[in-house]
Amino acid sequence: MNDQQKSEMLDFMAKSTSGTFEKCLFPKSLCENKSVNSHSNLNTNTLDLLAKNAHVTMMKVKYNGARKPVVTFKPVASTLALPLQGLCSQHNTDIFNEIDSNDFDPTSEAQLFLIFYRTILTQLHVNMDNAIKMQTAYQIQAEQNQSDEPSQSNLDENFAVIKAFDISEFKGKLDAYYLKDAFSEVTHKIVILENQKPTICVSSLFYMDDINNYLVGLNIFPIAGNKTVVIFSFEKKDALAISLYIDSYIEKTDKQTSLLSKLVISNCENFVISQSYFSSWSLGKKNAILKSYVATLMNPEVELNNKHINLFV
Repeated sequence: MNDQQKSEMLDFMAKSTSGTFEKCLFPKSLCENKSVNSHSNLNTNTLDLLAKNAHVTMMKVKYNGARKPVVTFKPVASTLALPLQGLCSQHNTDIFNEIDSNDFDPTSEAQLFLIFYRTILTQLHVNMDNAIKMQTAYQIQAEQNQSDEPSQSNLDENFAVIKAFDISEFKGKLDAYYLKDAFSEVTHKIVILENQKPTICVSSLFYMDDINNYLVGLNIFPIAGNKTVVIFSFEKKDALAISLYIDSYIEKTDKQTSLLSKLVISNCENFVISQSYFSSWSLGKKNAILKSYVATLMNPEVELNNKHINLFV
């Protein structure tokens, strides 16, 4: 990416963050109504299964002056957890009523598509916002450091811009599928974890690899007091390559929840933890998960081997 292309992307995202995301992004027609906050996962009942005293636990990331991530666990009101902004109240209801008003049906192409579509909208906003913040931080550092060598902040900023632009392009494809009711153009691999207490809720999007940059959606949420659903979503045209990658996460083995936990820690920034479950963690487990999360922020390829890295019970 050259400087002109990056500048054009940043300009596009700056306008989006300051303007477009305050408006409704309904794909069928231009809507001038202001967007509202909603949940990026299935519905509020999902978070109720994780909440204690109307709160859940999330990981919050801030960057210090040296652009190093500082991560802490924070209690968050369940009404504010996993936020989605990008649709007005009416269009949010119009699009997502099928999943907000009905029990989860793993055989429904429409429901599975809409869960994925909601994730895309959320990640578009999150990643555009991240790109703008990193650009601001880089500009401040660049003024203090006149070196011609690219800094880590510059590399981070480039990656953030590219990812945000990729998600914007990907959303355009999902918009087209939505408008045509072409829900079958997205493939889903579903796992039901039986005898699994509610522990986490995830709504995220990540690159499957560094070569082809396949985007894969991951949603994890409890549907009862003893069942949790795991859904991998991706374009049908990429199904063969991606299915080979996710087979190890779908296969029911004694390592399944450990593998899924490491995938979440390594790739997902949009997830919540049951307040009761978090309270049961030892200090060693809390520190191990924080340390692992920071390590993957600095290097997504780092291998996680700590025995404490399991987000399920």
